[in-house]
Amino acid sequence: MQVRITLIGVVLLAAACSSTEDGAASTAPTTVATTLPVTTTTTIQPQATTTTTSVPASTTTTSLFVPPPECAIELPVVSESDVTEAEVAVFANGADAVEVWSLPLGDRSVEMDTLGDRVYLATLDGFVASVDIDPCGLDWLVPVPPPATSLIATQAGVFVATDTNLVVLERLEGTQTTFPLESSHHVMAAGPDVLAVGNGDGLLLYDYITEQASSLDIGVPVTDVAAAPDGVLVAGGITVQLRTWLGAPVWARDMPDSVEAVAAGESSVIVSLTTGDLVVLDMVSGELQWQEALGTGVTLEIGPVDRGELHVLEYDSPVARHHHLAVEDGSSVFVSESPVWQTFAEYDDGLILVVDDGDVTARSLLEQDVWTITTGANGLDRFTEVDVTSGFIVAMSYSAERF
Repeated sequence: MQVRITLIGVVLLAAACSSTEDGAASTAPTTVATTLPVTTTTTIQPQATTTTTSVPASTTTTSLFVPPPECAIELPVVSESDVTEAEVAVFANGADAVEVWSLPLGDRSVEMDTLGDRVYLATLDGFVASVDIDPCGLDWLVPVPPPATSLIATQAGVFVATDTNLVVLERLEGTQTTFPLESSHHVMAAGPDVLAVGNGDGLLLYDYITEQASSLDIGVPVTDVAAAPDGVLVAGGITVQLRTWLGAPVWARDMPDSVEAVAAGESSVIVSLTTGDLVVLDMVSGELQWQEALGTGVTLEIGPVDRGELHVLEYDSPVARHHHLAVEDGSSVFVSESPVWQTFAEYDDGLILVVDDGDVTARSLLEQDVWTITTGANGLDRFTEVDVTSGFIVAMSYSAERF
């Protein structure tokens, strides 16, 4: 099971060993669907001849280089970057978390996601890469309209949101199709057949099967989206909505204050408010289950929701509190404090990966540490993101100068 921690913007990984691919509620606003124009770019492996798909407004792009026989990548220098000495490291997933390989990335910020035995990266200055984990090897590297600010990898494709475009890339070759978006930072959620992208006062819905996109007006600026078992959760203003993946309204519920983030459990909807309150709704009806004030005006980060349990991180500077709660009634399993910031994601055997002042620790649900990758080890400075995939731990780090 893939797990992910996403914090702040991070930096590009790629590798260049040669390798080959392995494998109740108020009524919601009216839906307005509009088919959007498509721009397609075809990109093929560096050794092959580039071809162009016959579609309107298409262009042809080739990968930028033939991978050299070592884990390295050459990209243009980024001027005036606030990111320094970024690096990605891959560790074997075990009790000792032994490092398999690492790659310095230079001074640029990226988004990272993993799927199976691949790592996908999108850089702020407009590059997307697919990298094989074992052994390290570059599949493809292509330019996209900068800046690339969000990334999701699925079996249906790699999706990158820029300021004004959704870029859909084919996983094997990097062929890309673009759809226009309103100028903004865009949140995304991937469903079984549809991708939902926050787009101004509505959503862009991309259908994996038809490879077409339509717009959906919901009437308020979208602040967050999340994939639910039978639809997409949409947060905007003080309202949380559940809609089908085709955009039809199921229910909508107003919160007492502005919504900061939304997440889905098996049968519950988890909502964090800008006031520091945590609200849990019933997934089917939208009815309130319980509400708890975890802080006053603090930032709440919703973590793993599984096995009837919920993990929430409360940022109350200079303290970060990790709340482990029962989803049913909000009762506390435990609360731990740290004098520094943390992030976390669920590990595939029930552990919690905690990034604490740059160290990565695998921690049991009873707060017992299993293993730790320490800041500064093997040339790494401070970890900011960790994914677990296909028996490997993929970690992104930056130099302490960034902090």
